[in-house]
Amino acid sequence: MNLRVIFNGLALLLLFATAAALISLQPSLLWTTERNHWWLAAGLMTAYAVISWWWVRRSRTPAINHTGMSAQTVLVVHASQTGTATALAQQTVQTLRSSGVAAELCPIGELHSDTLQNAARSLWIVSTTGEGDAPDEALAFLQTLEQPLQFAGNHTYALLALGDRSYTQFCAFGQRVAQWLDASGARAARPWIAVDNLDPEALEQWQPVLRQFGAHEAGSMKTTRAPFVYGQLMQRELLNPGSLGGEAHRIRLGTELALPSWQAGDIVQVAVLDEQGALPAPDAAASQWREYSIASIEQDGAIELLVRLMHDSAGRPGAMSGMLCRHWPIGARMALRIRSNPSFHLPQDNASPLILIGNGTGIAGLRSLLRERIRRGGGPMWLLFGERQRDHDAFFSEELQAYADAGTLQHLDVTFSRDGDGEYVWQRLQSRAAQLQSWIEQGATLMVCGSRASMATDVDRILRDLLGSTTVDDLARTGRYRRDVY
Repeated sequence: MNLRVIFNGLALLLLFATAAALISLQPSLLWTTERNHWWLAAGLMTAYAVISWWWVRRSRTPAINHTGMSAQTVLVVHASQTGTATALAQQTVQTLRSSGVAAELCPIGELHSDTLQNAARSLWIVSTTGEGDAPDEALAFLQTLEQPLQFAGNHTYALLALGDRSYTQFCAFGQRVAQWLDASGARAARPWIAVDNLDPEALEQWQPVLRQFGAHEAGSMKTTRAPFVYGQLMQRELLNPGSLGGEAHRIRLGTELALPSWQAGDIVQVAVLDEQGALPAPDAAASQWREYSIASIEQDGAIELLVRLMHDSAGRPGAMSGMLCRHWPIGARMALRIRSNPSFHLPQDNASPLILIGNGTGIAGLRSLLRERIRRGGGPMWLLFGERQRDHDAFFSEELQAYADAGTLQHLDVTFSRDGDGEYVWQRLQSRAAQLQSWIEQGATLMVCGSRASMATDVDRILRDLLGSTTVDDLARTGRYRRDVY
């Protein structure tokens, strides 16, 4: 049962018990003047307000308590979208502790300002996602960045920023954190380190930082990636001929040997073989492969994608989308590998409600979550999906409607913005405000997949309008607001 429901029940019981106690002590309250009735009501409401305030404060307390740390403890803060920054932060803590240095791991969403102000040293490993955005787990921390801190004493820090130079705002979030620390009076042990696509040479620069913070031996940071395997194009189907939004193809991929393992919500990276037909090296540059949300689950026996055919400024098909949607014949070989996407996996609580929100090809990632939740026999689900035209872009419509008819998908909201009475996803969500509030109060997890620039930004804005920014930040911090946006 949801904790908020339990709390409300206990609060009401407490109110009734208080009223009964007051009446037992002063029976005349049952027949006293109307004025005394008002005093009794005011007292009970005040008690309820105080208890409610305490509960809200308690529910926002981070899961990790750093108040008992020594001033000399190294605080290792991480902000991760795919889990890489977290893994490097864990290695950092292990390296320091193996040398006898007190070190504490702290997700950025659980970092208290007073904890940081009272610490003497901190190490930061933060990722930048998309065009300069903070990882979702850092959404609540963005408010902290708006105002510099005042450190109680000398504070020394170092920062490792992870990013991808193919984006114009390379490592922008890491740079913003470093500038904020500088403005707060912290002293940089050395200039912040920018790492492009986990470049090993850049990561090596973290070793002298660890030694400076007390590590006797700082080994190489382990960022091994899974090898590519040979894949094969098994099937291609154009799903939306004549659509205003451009071609979207359902792609089915197999492998020459056993399929790699993946979870619902994971990503597949697809690359072209070299001229000799060889696979790319595991540490190949990101520009050599493209990522796609997986639309299937392992039990389907193949990796399914929903790929939009992209074009460059001259109208030519995109490098990888052109291969998948146009140029490769059925049976063509390519390279592929799975990238785990833990920030978009299903919640551990299989019975709690799940709200899936997306647009366009984002339905691919949501479909995998939906199929896996049904396979597990999970709790109630609500899908909100938007595209352009009902006659062209109703992706997987028969499958989704079958789930709705069977009752495994409790609510199906599909919107089409270019139709006469069309709506965008955020507008449909806004019109379902009462239902949204109810599901969140029952412990629902929000999972968003699709366009970052339009849909995801608008959905985030509406969620904050309807639920409040503090609630949305708390949902993100506790893993109940998860996104895979691009």
